Amino acid sequence: IAGSRPWLGRDEAMGVVPARQITSGQYQETSPAVSPDGTLIAYVSNETGNSDIWLVEPKNGARQQWTADPADDTSPSWFPDGSAIAFQSNRGGQSAIWKAPRLDGSDATLLVSNAAKPAVSPKGGKIAFVREAPGGRLRVAVAPIDAPGTAKFLTHEEDGLWDHNLVTGEVYYSARWKAMLGYLPEEIGGRPDEWLLRVHPQDL
Repeated sequence: IAGSRPWLGRDEAMGVVPARQITSGQYQETSPAVSPDGTLIAYVSNETGNSDIWLVEPKNGARQQWTADPADDTSPSWFPDGSAIAFQSNRGGQSAIWKAPRLDGSDATLLVSNAAKPAVSPKGGKIAFVREAPGGRLRVAVAPIDAPGTAKFLTHEEDGLWDHNLVTGEVYYSARWKAMLGYLPEEIGGRPDEWLLRVHPQDL
């Protein structure tokens, strides 16, 4: 995306091909997703007054509106065989992931409830998404396409958690943060330099 417009570019052996704008108009266009065969790009546009998913052929710029629901439809993600698209929608008043065939976005079915930001796996058997965890934070989860009710969180409440007390100067590092670095809880104290000493010099 450049300036909230889908652009197309590629890197070839002969050099970099300049990006080419493939849509235009007085509206916002975001979240481009190229189909597996490269013939279509799904993207989000507010051309009709709310967010819908559109398809455009990069070869000639031909466009078609793919969803036309009063709810906002966003975050398209292609299935690897190109037969369908998963997308986020707040139909029914709650954010969820829906699926519709490539040729008919109006024929959508609910795929995963209480979810957002879908990403279909390369083999098409699983789908990753964002969901609110019991602690109130958004976390990444994954589920089999054919059994979305068995979703599991991949990240947890304590992942990478730390908190710096600016009054005392102490830092709280969660046990999970320490474990991610390969340490037992008692092996890292509460000093700020506990973190600084473990950062690669090129990252400072």
